[in-house]
Amino acid sequence: MLSLNTVNLYLRFVCTCNSSFRPLNKTVIKNLSSKSSTSVKNTNQGKKIDVKLGKYDYVGPPHEKANIRPLIFYCHDRETRLETLYRQNREETQDWNITFWSHHNEKASFVKKKLQEKYANNYSSSEPKSLTAEEMSVFYKSFLDENLRTHSQYNKEWYKRNFKNLYLAFLIVLEKIFKRKL
Repeated sequence: MLSLNTVNLYLRFVCTCNSSFRPLNKTVIKNLSSKSSTSVKNTNQGKKIDVKLGKYDYVGPPHEKANIRPLIFYCHDRETRLETLYRQNREETQDWNITFWSHHNEKASFVKKKLQEKYANNYSSSEPKSLTAEEMSVFYKSFLDENLRTHSQYNKEWYKRNFKNLYLAFLIVLEKIFKRKL
């Protein structure tokens, strides 16, 4: 289990407009060690953090490579089979998304470094070695053209995963409506 300070640093949360997301306040952080814990995946380091978060999903700090803020999903004690499937599906979608953008950003930064080296050799030592906006636009245009197929496949997969999540959320709403009527 990670120390309370480590958890505190990781759990610097921002509140979003959606009311189901909450920032983690100091009172909750202080009570982490005293409450029963729930295992939560830390997507930044691939480790588990044991925390009791409350009744909300939380937004974490940006992933170092993907620049995406991972969500920590709330898991309540009486979760139905559909709710469990929905939460797991959302976690898988988030992990897939972070993995894709991590690889994409690593590739882009590698190509950008090579481009800077190429242009640095063309300049004399008295001239600046940073790229101009025009050189960067040419780079990004060629990079996007080279990765067009990858991005279109990503978009198709993204839509599939999100429609599946919407379908599961719809089924959960129906399940709750029918439980109330019975």
